[in-house]
Amino acid sequence: MIRFEDIYETVGRHHPGADLELLRKAYIFSAVEHKGQTRASGEPYLVHPLEVANILAEMRMDPACVAVGLLHDVLEEYFVKRDTAYWIETLNRAGVPAGPIYSIDQAFADPQVKSLGMVQKVGEVPYLGQPVTLSRTPSRACAHPPKQGEHTAEVLKEVGYGNGEIEELRKKGIV
Repeated sequence: MIRFEDIYETVGRHHPGADLELLRKAYIFSAVEHKGQTRASGEPYLVHPLEVANILAEMRMDPACVAVGLLHDVLEEYFVKRDTAYWIETLNRAGVPAGPIYSIDQAFADPQVKSLGMVQKVGEVPYLGQPVTLSRTPSRACAHPPKQGEHTAEVLKEVGYGNGEIEELRKKGIV
């Protein structure tokens, strides 16, 4: 099992001089909130946030990001207690930029998307255009996105794979 002390040490090594008290507070808060909870495997639930935090620490993320890894499940439990509109208003009021995460249908139906003319078509297929537009160089959808794997051979050739090697990767189901 991953220990908090190991995560603390890793973050400290990658960010010398950083204030790591936030990590300790996040760990204690997460441990209290998950007290008595177990995963389907029977292991303490706290193992999961520790694993996430450890991955973030190994990726050299800063203490705040690693703290979020420790707290993500606790935050999720709080977020599901209120609707999206509540959280957007609360976060925006606190100065935290926030907006909804839409399904594809919701994105196309959004009044701002419609007002900004962000829906573009290639043939009869609608696509969402770029969220940022520039007056002298506006973006436009001009082709359908590639199918999965459509350019794999080209990309592999660019990085030095030969036709035989690519065919072998295909036979093995790797690409």
